[in-house]
Formats: sequence, structure tokens, C-alpha cells
Amino acid sequence: MQYVLLGPVSVNTQAGPLEINGTLRRTLLAALLLRPNQVVSADQLAELLWGDRPRVSATTSLYNQVMRLRQALGPHAGRIRAVPPGYVIDVEPGELDTSVFAEHRANAAQAAQAGDWETSSREYAAALDLWHGEPLADVPALQSAAAIQQLVEERILAVQGRIEADLHLARHDQVIGELRTLIDRHPWREAFYGQLMLALYRAGRQPEALDVYRDLRRAIAAEFAVEPGENVRSLHTGILRSDPCLALPAAEPGADQPPAPLPVELYVPLPPRPSIRQLPADTRAFTGREAELDTLVGAARAGGGGEAGPPDADASPTVVISAINGMGGIGKTTLAVRAAHRLAEDYPDGQLFIDLHGHSADLDPISSQDALDYLLRSLGLEPKAIPRDTQERAALYRSRLAGTRTLIVLDNARNPAQVKPLIPAEPGCLVLVTSRNLLTGLDDAELLSLDALSPDEAVALLSTAAGPGRVSEDDPAARGLTEWCGRLPLAIRIIGARLRHRPMLAPEALLAAIRADCDPLALLKDDDRDITRVFASSLDVLPKAERQLFARLGLVPGPDFDALAAAALQGAEVGEAEHQLENLFEHSLLIQREEGRYRLHDLLRAYARVRAAACDPAENEAAWNRLLDYYVETAAAAWALYLHGTAGSRPVTRNASGPAREDRRDAKAWFDAEQENLFAVFGHATLEPKRRLALALSLNAYVNAFGPFDRAVPLLLGALDAARTLRDPAEELNALRRLGQAYHMRGMIGDAIACFEGSLAIARRIGDRLAEARALRTLGWSVAATTETALGLGYIEQAVEILREIGNLSDEATTLAVLAGITNHDGRFEDTVAITERALRLSRELGDEMSEGMALFQLSHAVQALGRFDEVEPILTRALHCYRDSPNNMGGVLQEIGRLWMRRGRLARAREYIERALEIFTRTGFAIGIGYAYGELGRIRLRSGDVDTAARLQQTALRTALDAAAPYIETFARTNTGYVLIARQEFAQAQDQLRAGLDIATRAGFLHSQVEARVGLCALVRARDGAAAALAPYREVLEFIRTWHHPVELAAALVGLGRCEVETGDPDAGVAHLREAISLYARMGSDLDVAETRRLLPADQLLPADRFPHGC
Repeated sequence: MQYVLLGPVSVNTQAGPLEINGTLRRTLLAALLLRPNQVVSADQLAELLWGDRPRVSATTSLYNQVMRLRQALGPHAGRIRAVPPGYVIDVEPGELDTSVFAEHRANAAQAAQAGDWETSSREYAAALDLWHGEPLADVPALQSAAAIQQLVEERILAVQGRIEADLHLARHDQVIGELRTLIDRHPWREAFYGQLMLALYRAGRQPEALDVYRDLRRAIAAEFAVEPGENVRSLHTGILRSDPCLALPAAEPGADQPPAPLPVELYVPLPPRPSIRQLPADTRAFTGREAELDTLVGAARAGGGGEAGPPDADASPTVVISAINGMGGIGKTTLAVRAAHRLAEDYPDGQLFIDLHGHSADLDPISSQDALDYLLRSLGLEPKAIPRDTQERAALYRSRLAGTRTLIVLDNARNPAQVKPLIPAEPGCLVLVTSRNLLTGLDDAELLSLDALSPDEAVALLSTAAGPGRVSEDDPAARGLTEWCGRLPLAIRIIGARLRHRPMLAPEALLAAIRADCDPLALLKDDDRDITRVFASSLDVLPKAERQLFARLGLVPGPDFDALAAAALQGAEVGEAEHQLENLFEHSLLIQREEGRYRLHDLLRAYARVRAAACDPAENEAAWNRLLDYYVETAAAAWALYLHGTAGSRPVTRNASGPAREDRRDAKAWFDAEQENLFAVFGHATLEPKRRLALALSLNAYVNAFGPFDRAVPLLLGALDAARTLRDPAEELNALRRLGQAYHMRGMIGDAIACFEGSLAIARRIGDRLAEARALRTLGWSVAATTETALGLGYIEQAVEILREIGNLSDEATTLAVLAGITNHDGRFEDTVAITERALRLSRELGDEMSEGMALFQLSHAVQALGRFDEVEPILTRALHCYRDSPNNMGGVLQEIGRLWMRRGRLARAREYIERALEIFTRTGFAIGIGYAYGELGRIRLRSGDVDTAARLQQTALRTALDAAAPYIETFARTNTGYVLIARQEFAQAQDQLRAGLDIATRAGFLHSQVEARVGLCALVRARDGAAAALAPYREVLEFIRTWHHPVELAAALVGLGRCEVETGDPDAGVAHLREAISLYARMGSDLDVAETRRLLPADQLLPADRFPHGC
């Protein structure tokens, strides 16, 4: 495989080039190849392909584009993989031209550094030969991308490097014409002017060389009102003086080529280099942080001059480096030193470095006065010339730096007060400051925050630190080691050193030893590095309350926390806890991903637990119990508020009340923020049964409303176990009923029935009639979802009788809505209408919007099936309002609206609604809803003529139905698949699918599904055997449909029969049936069906209304 980006996008194989047709697919391929072997998020890809298009639509569209791109790649389709949160393309070394280009450039630069100019020229030429025009020339969407601009820049630099090598090889005559062309294309690249001047000078054309400089000077002065750069000016001076160092030395006798001349820097007479060079050595093991490094260097040059241009008088001369978590070992000093080395040439007057020991173990921070003393002596002052007063020293320091280009690195600062006297007063100098604290007091500073390394960067650093051949970057053990280190550079270097110095220790053996060790932090130290001491040096400077809170935060089982949880741990007021959290955060001991919520880095969490273990056990236990009370009691109160609009007698934790809430949205927001913490508390081994039961029921209510459903089963199994431990039959039957509901929603119908039967048995044993009715309702719901529809109806009818006996109108309304759903599946749509009338009356009298929404949803399905389309939209609009806070129910309504638009022929709008429903069902894990949505989307695609996509969608629907053991969805998917196979003329498979769907529908009593399957079998006979053979089957199914009054399927059967009659020579009967279908479709509001059916009328049977349906 060869991927080409340096020109029009293409893919070449040994068998020849692959065709990547379509702008969207080329854009998608290019976007993935720009980040080879890295995950590109689905959101980024969708935004690139469609901009502001709604996300729900873009999700499915992106999937389709990826699928088509994979098809285009043929046998190499597996190179593109779905990896959350997006996609990745696997590229081997040497396959991607941009990577090969970069390798050649690197080889060329290395050869130039070694003085091997022949190799350098050859490698640069090889790099440039890879280019075939502008990069991604046929991908307009990416032309402005930073990566493309970078490639263009690197191409120019490669040309510049190759010409430099050629000048060293005495090829000046050969490059003169090329340089003139380059100057025309890049009129502000002074390097090309300098190279042309030097080439002309060496060719004996000194006047022309001087003319080039004059042209440059005039152009720059006219455009920018500045002079050319120092290097070009110095070269100009050298040419005027015929400086000998500009000429190539004569070749030695017998030499094949001229000897390597002096380096380019020596062609220009430079001033003596300053003596202040205090930067520590730049580590060769520097890995990752390229984006941060570019940001830092870019900000420095933008604010302080350098390559970006002259200093900006309004810009800050200071860049502050600070980690979000600010923890020691994040790599602040390493990054600052790397940046300082990269920027050093921009600051020729010197580079100063001082460690301020702001967080050094066993060392006090250096005072500003002592730091100024050191810096002034570094600038050449004698000790006796340095004033005693700090302010006088600062004034002298600023005076010495005024008018210079000096870089100062202030490492490991404690606070702004320590740093401010060390900052120069005028632009021109650059100060890089590192600190574990947020130096927000440096008002004019550019802030750069560091986070842990990315997974790939972390593994690369481990590989470098461990030494050659010790760690493979694709070794799972390597990733495991770096994740255990929390991707913290210092920890990774310590582990890498352990591997480097113990050559027989395999990475997987070290990982196993680490996981088995009860004190992991003990492994993160060597002769001069100790991660625990680094953490302690940050924490021990804080007040006692902050140190105490930090230790107790190690008790938190969840991923994050807020001031309310911290207040519970401390037994303090919320404001006090909030202040303590902010202090910990500002000292970089906490991470803050969003306002008001904090978390601990993994290693800091381990350290917090070490500190907690050293505290009084009784105090730890009391803090833990306060935290549990906060979570358990507030969860119950929040759900009560969401469900009923009031928290009632909301419990209050001692000294820390739960969050103040005013409405249901506040309650849901609290659950959204705390759900992972609540699940972690639920799973904690020390949680006793009473709390476990209460928390499980609150959490399950939230999950049942908002998903994901797959989390409900473990919750309710825990609740059931707790109820049985407490020997509480009422709670046991409640847990069984809720567990059955969770199983049903996941498609585990058999398990659901077993739970409902158990719940029913307990309810009858303890004489709880309401619980008995609810158990019968849910049991009937699940039984009817199998092939035992009549038995399920019987259970629900029993439930209705009990509820009427005990006078529970609210549960009766809900149960009637469930009953209506079963009559819908059974095809008894008139019965559904009658049942929902009472359900709606009861729910509206009680103000129960959830029951009202259930009844409206079933009613909308029935009136659609009955062809009363003008009634549907207001019903669904009201249902959507009732379900506004219930995502799954809202998804069902959105799907019904989509079906409405599909039957009206508005396919694009129908797809939009159903895709929105699918997004909700996928997020909540509602398997039955997912299967139904995929089936509907497949029907839309088939009707749009996209047979292949329709087939894939129906396969997904069928697979989902089988996994969920949902016979209604299965017959729906099999019938739809049959229609797709008819369109593909795969008649044998179509018959298998349609008959399978019909068999399931017949056994289950799904009359509506039976009709759809039988109409499909008629269409199969016509397509396979001809119109004459299909007449009898169509007449038989038409008689069946007229008995049950299904107008949608009736119209479909009329069209099929009428078409066959016209084709077999019976136009009168055919036209009559077609016109009856047109009349039905017109009443339904289905303009598309009306138009399609009119096209089937014989030409001599057309009426004026058929030719001009909308008038003249």
C-alpha cells in the first residue's frame, strides 16, 4: 500500500491504484491519514465533512461514508477501524508519503550537521521528488488545515536545505535560475535572497548579487517599512568587502569534488557569542509535548520577537508554564529547557537559569533578594557592586537587561511574589517560569497548562527511557506500565530506568509485580528521585485543614467530587470546604475538568490513601459515613424532587446539607454529575444492605428514565440481595419487579418473566393487592412480547380488574396504556382507540403526564394504522410534551413522527426524526428501540433507491432483534429484509425471510405483522413469477385485510393487485383498484404514494386530475 497526500489524494497497491471516488470519501481518507495510527474523533470528522449539520444526522452519515471508504479499499478495508471515540487508519512504515518525506528531511538535516553535503543534497532531492503538486489538491475542505500549511512550509524548507547543500558542493551555477523562480513565488523569504546573493557572488557576478539585495531592501521598505534581517545585511556587507570566507576553498589535487566548505553560519560575519549560557543540557529523551512546545514557542515569539518579527511593545515578555494539576513530575522543567534551547538563537545576549526551589524537598525557597544576587553576578557584576536592598537590586537587574535580548528561565517558583522582582521591565527579553502553583498573580503572563502525556506519548517516553530494544511500543505491557504511572513523565522515567538497568526484567514481569504490590508508590523511587517526596513537598506547605481534606479525598470511591462531598467528608460548611478545594487546586494537587468539580491524578489518589492510612481510623470512618449519608440520602431526595416536584422532608447530612434544588431540572443535573460516584459507592464492599438498597432504587429510577439500561441489572441484583438480607418481602418483590423491567428493556424476556412471576408470588403471599396488580401488568407485558399474546392480555386484564377493585386510578391509567400497546401489536387498532380513551381521561384527571404520554403514544400508532393521519400530529405533539423529561419515551415519539413523515412521502424529514430516536436509544441502551429504528431507516433507504444501505440497516435491525429476543422486531426486520432481497432479485432468500417473519407473527398473533409479510410474499411472486401468478395471492390477502380494516396495508395490496390486473389485460379492474388506493393515500396525506400510484394508470385511463394533480 502506498498512500499519497503530497498531491491529489490516491492509494496505490501492487495490483494498481484504487479508485477513491467522491469528495467526502477523499476528505475522510485524508483526515485519517493526516493522523496515521491515531484515533480521530467522530465529532471532528463529522464537522469536517458537514460543518454545522445536526449531530444526529451526521453520525449515521459518517458511518455510511466510512463504510463506503472501506469498500473502496477492497481487501485493505480492515485498515480503517472504529475505535472510540472515532476512527483510526493503520499505516505501516514507508506506506505514507508524508512520513517518507519527513524521514528523508531528517536524514538530510542529519547529514548536513555532519558535513556530508552530498548525502544531504541527495536526501532532500528524494524528499522533494515525492511531491506531485499541492498537498491534498483534490480535498478543498482541508486546504486551510494547519497540517497542510505545515507541509507546505516543510516543502519550502526542504528546498532551502537542498539549495544550501548544493552551494556547499559548488553547484552555485545550477541553482541561480531556480532561486530566481523561488523568489518570485515567495517574495518575503529572505533566505532565498541570501542564497541567490551567495550563488551569484561565487559565480563571479558580484554586481548582480548586490542588485538582489537592493531589490529586497526596496520591497521590504515599501511593504513593511523595515530593513532586511541581520543575516542578509551581514552577507551584503561581506559581498561589498569581498570577504574571503564567502568563497569556496580550492579543490585539493586529485579530489573528485570540492571539499566541504565552512558552515553557512560562518559565511556571515557574526558578533562574538555572549558568555552567559546557563541552560541545563537538553535531554535526548524528550518525548511528546510537541503541541505544547509549539504553543509555548509560538507565544514566546509572538510576544517577544524572534523569528516572528520585532518585539511588540504591547506584548508580554513572560510565558508561564503551569500544569492543570500542577503536580510534580509532570514535565514542566523539561519542557521549559527544551523550549529555551529552541529559542536560544532568538536571544543572543544570553540565557539565564535559576532553580527557585519553590517546592524542593528539604530546601527552603530562594528569596527574591538572593535570586537577584545570583542573576546579577551571572550578568557579570562583582559582588561588591550589588546593592543590599532588594528593590535596588531589582532596579539594577532591570537596567542591565534593558535593550538586550536575554532569555531567563525561572524554574520551580513558589508564588508570584517570588517571581515579580525577577521580570525585566521592557520587552525584548523572555522569561519562562515553571511552577506547581497557578501564578495567576502574574497578570500579563501567557499561561500554558500541562496535563499528563497522551497514551502514545507515554509509551514512546517509556521506550526511550528503557533503552534500545527494551520496550516495544505496541507491547500491551508497555501501555499497562504507563497507565499505571498515570502517564506522569517522572514516574515513567523511573520505571524506564528500572528496565534499563535490569536487562533480564521483562516489561510484563515488572507490570505483574507492580500490580501485586500493596504499596505501588514505593516502586516509584530510585537513587535521586522519589515520587512520594515530590508530592509531600507540595502538600506539606499547606494548612492542616487542606492536608486533612487531601487525605480524606483518598476515601472517595468515585472519579470526582465537589464542595458538597468535601463538606461531608470534613463535617464542615460548604463554603469552607470550597475554599479548601480551591487551595489544593491552586497548589496543583487537584485537577479541575469543569467548574466546581475536582479529581485526583491516579498517583495522587494513591498518595492520598497513604496519608489517610496514617490518620486516626475512627476519624476516617466518621468521614466515610458522612460521605455515604450525603450520597444515599441526597440521591433519594433528588429523585423524589424529580418525580413529584418536591423532595418532601429532604434529609440533611450533618453539617453539610444536600444541594439546594428548585425544580426537576436541578435534580436531574445533580444525578448527571454524580452518577459515576453513586455507582462507585454502590459497588463499595463496605456498603451495608440498608444503604445499598436505598441507593440502588434511587439510581435505578434514574437509569430507567435516562439510561443506560445495561447498568440497571447489576443495580437491581444488588437491591434484591440487600432486600433478602434484610428479610423485607415488600422490598424484595419491588426489587424483583424492577429487575424484571430491566431484563425486559434489554431484551432478556425469559429472565424478565421469571422475575415478574416471583414478584407476583410474594405479593399474593403477603396480600398486597396493588403489588399484585403491578406484577400482573409487567408479567403480561413480557409474556405478550413472546408468542403468547393472548396469555399476556389475560394477565393485564386481571391487573385492571384488581386496580378497579381497590380504586387505584393512576395505576389503572398506566395499565390501560400497556394493554393498548399489546392490542396494537395484535393489530386490533379499533380496540386500542377505545382503551386509550379511558386511559387518557384518567391520566388527565390525575394530572399524570407519564401515563397520558403512554396512552397518547399507543393511540398515535393505532390512528396511523387506521389511516386517520390528520389526527396523528397533534397527538404526537402532546405526547412529546408529556415525555419531555423521559428520553426513551421521547425517542419512541420521535420515531412515530418519523413514520408519519415517511408515510407522507417526506423521506429526508422522516430519516432525521428516526435518527434522533436512534441516538437516544443507543445512548440509553434500549435494544428493542434500536432494532426498530434501524428497521425504519432501512425502509426509508429502500424507498429512496439505496438498496445496499437498506440491506445493511435491516441486517443490523435483525441482529439486534435476535440478540434482544424480541419477536415483534424480528418479524418486522425479516419482512423488511424480504423486500430488500426482492429489489436485489435474490428471490429464494427473500422467500425465506418473508415466510420466517410470517411464521413468527402468526404464532405470536401479530395481525399487523402478518399482513405486512403476506403483502411482501405477493410482491415476491409478482417479481419472480410474473403478474399472472400474483393475482390469486393478492386477492386472498386483500380479502384478509378488508376483514381487519388496515388502510395502510390495504392500499399497498390494492396497488399490487391493480398493477397485476393492468399487466394481465384486465385494465378496468386494475384501474378501479388503483383508484381506490389513490383515494386511501390521499386521505392519509401521502402525496408521494399518490403520485407513484397514478404513474401506474394506463395512459388511456388518465383523467385531467391525474395529469395535472395540482391544477393548471
